[in-house]
Amino acid sequence: MKIPADLDVCVVDPDPALYNALVPMFHAADARLRSFVRAEELLADCSVSSVRCVVAAALLPGISGIELIDRLRRAGSSAPVVLLVPSDDVGTAVSAMRSGAVDVLEIPVPISRLLHSVVASAAVLRNGRQVAAPLGPEGA
Repeated sequence: MKIPADLDVCVVDPDPALYNALVPMFHAADARLRSFVRAEELLADCSVSSVRCVVAAALLPGISGIELIDRLRRAGSSAPVVLLVPSDDVGTAVSAMRSGAVDVLEIPVPISRLLHSVVASAAVLRNGRQVAAPLGPEGA
């Protein structure tokens, strides 16, 4: 999978393994990859308009990955968010989609599958199409 040079991804996961697995591929493509342990770090470190694409664990210390999506959307960000959920956690997956995640992947996830999701999600934003708005509790 070819990674576009203008790709800018924020990884929010307390486990550095995912970030470490992505670094060589992003470095080779001259794409930007940033790592955060907590969602609050991402929100404090970046202006909402600078967030281009997010990969976040659903289960985080502090606010959850779903709450991160909610806060980004309330702040006006249309950045695509790919949420990583524990396998067999259907409730969290449904909540993530209702909150506006563009993709929900079960962990452990193959890096190739994650890259495909990130590149496709970022292409939606790059091409000027809006990321889906949250459905809300009554939307499904």
